Amino acid sequence: MLSGTNTDDLGDFRPGLKAAAKYGVRHPFVECEIDKDAIRTIAKSLGLNDLSVLPSAPCLSSRVETGLPIHAPTLATIHRVEQLMQKRLKPSTVRCRVRAEDIVIELDDETLATIDDRQQRELESTVADCFYEIDINRPVRLGIYRQGSAFIRASS
Repeated sequence: MLSGTNTDDLGDFRPGLKAAAKYGVRHPFVECEIDKDAIRTIAKSLGLNDLSVLPSAPCLSSRVETGLPIHAPTLATIHRVEQLMQKRLKPSTVRCRVRAEDIVIELDDETLATIDDRQQRELESTVADCFYEIDINRPVRLGIYRQGSAFIRASS
Protein backbone atom coordinates (compact mmCIF):
# COMPACT_ATOMS: atom_id res chain seq x y z
CA MET A 1 0.00 0.00 0.00
CA LEU A 2 1.22 3.52 -0.84
CA SER A 3 0.42 6.89 0.70
CA GLY A 4 0.60 10.44 -0.63
CA THR A 5 2.66 11.67 2.31
CA ASN A 6 5.41 14.04 1.19
CA THR A 7 8.38 15.66 2.91
CA ASP A 8 6.36 18.76 3.89
CA ASP A 9 4.07 16.51 5.93
CA LEU A 10 6.87 15.24 8.13
CA GLY A 11 7.04 18.45 10.17
CA ASP A 12 3.41 18.11 11.27
CA PHE A 13 2.01 15.85 13.97
CA ARG A 14 0.78 12.86 11.96
CA PRO A 15 -0.38 9.98 14.16
CA GLY A 16 -1.38 8.08 11.03
CA LEU A 17 2.27 7.68 10.09
CA LYS A 18 2.78 5.46 13.12
CA ALA A 19 -0.09 3.21 12.03
CA ALA A 20 1.21 3.25 8.45
CA ALA A 21 4.62 2.06 9.64
CA LYS A 22 2.99 -0.74 11.62
CA TYR A 23 1.25 -2.01 8.48
CA GLY A 24 4.11 -1.51 6.04
CA VAL A 25 2.64 1.41 4.10
CA ARG A 26 5.23 3.01 1.82
CA HIS A 27 5.59 6.73 1.18
CA PRO A 28 7.17 7.12 -2.29
CA PHE A 29 7.24 10.94 -2.18
CA VAL A 30 9.15 10.84 1.11
CA GLU A 31 11.46 8.10 -0.18
CA CYS A 32 12.25 10.31 -3.21
CA GLU A 33 12.49 13.48 -1.06
CA ILE A 34 9.60 15.18 -2.88
CA ASP A 35 7.69 18.09 -1.30
CA LYS A 36 4.28 19.62 -2.14
CA ASP A 37 5.72 22.15 -4.59
CA ALA A 38 7.49 19.39 -6.52
CA ILE A 39 4.29 17.33 -6.62
CA ARG A 40 2.44 20.33 -8.09
CA THR A 41 5.22 20.83 -10.66
CA ILE A 42 5.09 17.15 -11.65
CA ALA A 43 1.29 17.27 -11.97
CA LYS A 44 1.48 20.37 -14.16
CA SER A 45 4.19 18.83 -16.38
CA LEU A 46 1.92 15.81 -16.91
CA GLY A 47 -0.96 18.07 -17.99
CA LEU A 48 -2.83 17.56 -14.73
CA ASN A 49 -3.45 21.28 -14.30
CA ASP A 50 -6.50 20.84 -12.05
CA LEU A 51 -4.46 18.72 -9.65
CA SER A 52 -1.51 21.10 -9.71
CA VAL A 53 -3.56 23.88 -8.11
CA LEU A 54 -5.51 21.89 -5.52
CA PRO A 55 -5.06 23.19 -1.98
CA SER A 56 -3.81 20.90 0.75
CA ALA A 57 -6.63 18.79 2.16
CA PRO A 58 -5.85 16.75 5.26
CA CYS A 59 -7.75 13.50 5.58
CA LEU A 60 -11.10 13.68 7.31
CA SER A 61 -9.98 11.38 10.12
CA SER A 62 -7.71 14.21 11.29
CA ARG A 63 -10.91 16.01 12.35
CA VAL A 64 -11.69 13.36 14.98
CA GLU A 65 -10.12 13.78 18.41
CA THR A 66 -7.36 11.31 19.23
CA GLY A 67 -8.76 8.22 20.94
CA LEU A 68 -12.28 8.43 19.52
CA PRO A 69 -13.38 5.66 17.14
CA ILE A 70 -13.52 6.63 13.48
CA HIS A 71 -16.53 5.40 11.47
CA ALA A 72 -17.54 6.01 7.86
CA PRO A 73 -20.81 7.82 8.80
CA THR A 74 -18.84 10.22 11.02
CA LEU A 75 -16.41 11.03 8.21
CA ALA A 76 -19.27 11.49 5.74
CA THR A 77 -21.01 13.87 8.14
CA ILE A 78 -17.80 15.85 8.73
CA HIS A 79 -17.46 16.23 4.96
CA ARG A 80 -21.12 17.20 4.61
CA VAL A 81 -20.83 19.85 7.35
CA GLU A 82 -17.63 21.32 5.87
CA GLN A 83 -19.25 21.51 2.42
CA LEU A 84 -22.31 23.18 3.95
CA MET A 85 -20.12 25.77 5.71
CA GLN A 86 -18.22 26.41 2.47
CA LYS A 87 -21.47 26.99 0.61
CA ARG A 88 -23.01 29.26 3.26
CA LEU A 89 -19.99 31.22 4.49
CA LYS A 90 -17.29 30.83 1.82
CA PRO A 91 -14.52 30.79 4.46
CA SER A 92 -10.85 30.49 3.52
CA THR A 93 -10.58 27.69 6.11
CA VAL A 94 -13.17 25.43 7.72
CA ARG A 95 -12.71 22.31 9.83
CA CYS A 96 -15.42 20.30 11.56
CA ARG A 97 -13.81 18.79 14.67
CA VAL A 98 -15.48 15.91 16.50
CA ARG A 99 -14.35 15.87 20.11
CA ALA A 100 -15.30 13.72 23.09
CA GLU A 101 -17.29 16.57 24.66
CA ASP A 102 -18.48 18.62 21.68
CA ILE A 103 -18.31 19.38 17.98
CA VAL A 104 -16.37 22.48 16.99
CA ILE A 105 -16.67 24.23 13.65
CA GLU A 106 -13.34 26.00 13.25
CA LEU A 107 -13.25 28.94 10.86
CA ASP A 108 -10.65 31.48 9.84
CA ASP A 109 -10.64 34.69 11.92
CA GLU A 110 -12.14 36.87 9.19
CA THR A 111 -15.13 34.62 8.57
CA LEU A 112 -15.79 34.05 12.25
CA ALA A 113 -15.87 37.83 12.82
CA THR A 114 -18.73 38.23 10.30
CA ILE A 115 -21.12 35.82 12.04
CA ASP A 116 -23.76 37.43 14.24
CA ASP A 117 -25.48 35.72 17.20
CA ARG A 118 -28.56 34.68 15.21
CA GLN A 119 -26.49 33.18 12.40
CA GLN A 120 -24.27 31.39 14.94
CA ARG A 121 -27.29 29.76 16.59
CA GLU A 122 -28.64 28.69 13.17
CA LEU A 123 -25.30 27.19 12.11
CA GLU A 124 -24.84 25.36 15.41
CA SER A 125 -28.38 23.96 15.20
CA THR A 126 -27.90 22.82 11.60
CA VAL A 127 -24.64 21.06 12.46
CA ALA A 128 -26.17 19.43 15.55
CA ASP A 129 -29.01 18.10 13.36
CA CYS A 130 -26.50 16.60 10.89
CA PHE A 131 -24.73 14.70 13.65
CA TYR A 132 -27.98 13.74 15.37
CA GLU A 133 -28.87 11.81 12.18
CA ILE A 134 -25.92 9.47 12.90
CA ASP A 135 -26.57 9.26 16.66
CA ILE A 136 -23.85 11.69 17.73
CA ASN A 137 -25.48 14.06 20.20
CA ARG A 138 -23.01 16.67 21.39
CA PRO A 139 -23.12 20.43 21.79
CA VAL A 140 -21.85 22.38 18.79
CA ARG A 141 -19.84 25.57 18.92
CA LEU A 142 -17.90 27.78 16.54
CA GLY A 143 -14.22 28.56 17.09
CA ILE A 144 -11.08 29.90 15.46
CA TYR A 145 -9.18 27.47 13.22
CA ARG A 146 -6.12 25.89 14.84
CA GLN A 147 -4.09 23.42 12.78
CA GLY A 148 -4.11 19.93 14.26
CA SER A 149 -6.37 20.88 17.16
CA ALA A 150 -8.14 17.49 17.19
CA PHE A 151 -4.92 15.72 18.09
CA ILE A 152 -4.16 15.07 21.74
CA ARG A 153 -0.43 14.65 22.02
CA ALA A 154 1.09 12.38 24.62
CA SER A 155 2.95 14.39 27.23
CA SER A 156 6.72 14.12 26.99
